[in-house]
Amino acid sequence: MSLCNPNPSGFRLSAVLHLREGERDKMAHALARLENNLSSINHRLESISDERNNLQKLIRQSRIGRIPIEKLLDQHRYETHLDESEDLLRREKASLLEQFRTQRQKLVDANLELKKIEQLAARARALQVSQDLRREQKAIDDYSVMTSWKQKSNQMTGVNDQ
Repeated sequence: MSLCNPNPSGFRLSAVLHLREGERDKMAHALARLENNLSSINHRLESISDERNNLQKLIRQSRIGRIPIEKLLDQHRYETHLDESEDLLRREKASLLEQFRTQRQKLVDANLELKKIEQLAARARALQVSQDLRREQKAIDDYSVMTSWKQKSNQMTGVNDQ
């Protein structure tokens, strides 16, 4: 950037770029948290499935011989509890998956916006460099013309003095 003619749009673009990068990073962290929550739910669903399998084994083993009614009721209550827990986790998982999709799309959009701002900033820098080079070239040309005129003027006055 030129010291004589600072480009305020370059500053604004860098400030906007910095702001958007921060927003994008927050979105990425939120997406990571959702992914961790989904992973946790999947582990809990696996745990419920394992508990259900163990309960089914226990029920099959207990069918041999005399079965106490209280034990059957307890097993049925526990199975109902597992069903409810599984249903709740599946609904929570569906909700989190929808949030995950939405957040992922927002992150993709934020990345696209960042790329656009970066391209605008690059164009602004290139334009500024081009303008600076033109100014420098103009100054060099003006200096060149001025020194040439001085030399010619000196030669003419030198000729006239003789």
